[in-house]
Formats: sequence, structure tokens, C-alpha cells
Amino acid sequence: MRAMNSTVLMCVTGVLVLGAGGGGSGAANHSFTSMATAIDPSDQARAEAMVITSADLPAAWTSTPDDAERNRDARCVDGSGLTESGRAFSDVLARTDAGYDIHMQSQATVFESEDQARTWFARLRDDAVVACVRRAFNDEQKRDADAGIRFDVTGAGNLPVANVGDESTGIRLTIDVTGPAQTIPAYLDYIFVRVGDATSGMILFDVRQPFDETETMSGSPTTADLAAVLADRMESARRS
Repeated sequence: MRAMNSTVLMCVTGVLVLGAGGGGSGAANHSFTSMATAIDPSDQARAEAMVITSADLPAAWTSTPDDAERNRDARCVDGSGLTESGRAFSDVLARTDAGYDIHMQSQATVFESEDQARTWFARLRDDAVVACVRRAFNDEQKRDADAGIRFDVTGAGNLPVANVGDESTGIRLTIDVTGPAQTIPAYLDYIFVRVGDATSGMILFDVRQPFDETETMSGSPTTADLAAVLADRMESARRS
């Protein structure tokens, strides 16, 4: 099955914005108030310094600028009483050589206070968020899927994440990807880290096996390594 760049990225990057600012409601059956946005230039610079870059990965990975026009309406964390003062997305990073089909992107958000970041992270752990992410992914892929490829979510749950930063957690979707000739498994992991008044989210999409199993074969950083990179970037940006 060919690399599924356009389909995958449209499906996963919208869902990554689990509680971003702006109007509108969340995914079906999970309503909330969107957080407010009041961008502060210094906090925006911090957010931009927190995201994963191609320098964090081996040379085999490619980098494509983020599409600022991509739909990011899928939101699954209640933002009531919260204000983001900085938000940035990384480039879209991928490895599609030698039979791999791996995709990655990160997002960083700075809140107006550490208490607000703690509140957002506590809401992220709500069981309803996992169900919302599943529905949001289904909604995105139905709207943007490539002709001839179908994504069916077969499982959704919490994902253990390396203990980095002040807090860390994760969500995993397991997916059957059906093309013209075959159905293969895929894994979509969401990794979240909080350091002080900021949070970072990272998506990892891999076909045939979970990201860490592929990385064991390819020699690239593991999920734990990348979570540590996020935490280090967040801490460095806070001190600068």
C-alpha cells in the first residue's frame, strides 16, 4: 500500500488540537467551551521553540512545512476559563523510505498561568476525551480520506508515557487501513507533556506496528526519547 501522507495528516493534525482557541463545538457528543486566545509575543516565541524539528531525528526523515489552512476544528478538551498566550505547530515529519510509513507532528501551547496548564492537563485525562478523539478521527477521515482508502478505528485507550516534564500522558488509536487489495493495521499515538505553564502534544502514526517497534528496527528515537526531547525543549524555552 502506498504511503498515505495526505490522508493521515488531515486526519491526525485536526485531532491534535484537543482544546485550542477559537469558536465552535467539540466532536459529536462531547461539547464544551473553547479556550480563549490572547497571543503574547514572548509566549509565542516560546511555543515556536518547543516543537519537534528535523534536527531531532535521523537524516532519513523528511520535513514538510505545516499547512496553516488545514482544518483543526476537532477539539476534545474543555477550554472554559483557560486562555492560550502562545501556540505553534512543527513541520510535518515523515519517513517513507525502505518500506516505512511513519508520520509525526508536534504542537506547543503556552497558557496564561501554570494553574491553567494544570487544569487543561487534568481535563485531558477525562475518559470522555479518548472517546471524543476516536469520534473526531472518524469524522476527519470521512471528510478528507483519499479515494480507495478506508480507516476503521478498532480500539482507543490510554497509553503509558515515559515520566518526563511535570506531567505526561498518552492516547492510542488502533486502526485498520483498507486499500484496494489489502487491510493492514496502523497505530496512532498521541503523547502529551506539561512543563510549568506550557503543554506539548505529539502525534505518531505508524503502519503495521506501533511506533516503538518500528524504531527498534530503524534505529530512530523511541517514543520515550521524543517525549524527553519535548520536555527538554519546553524547559529550555521557559528559561530563555
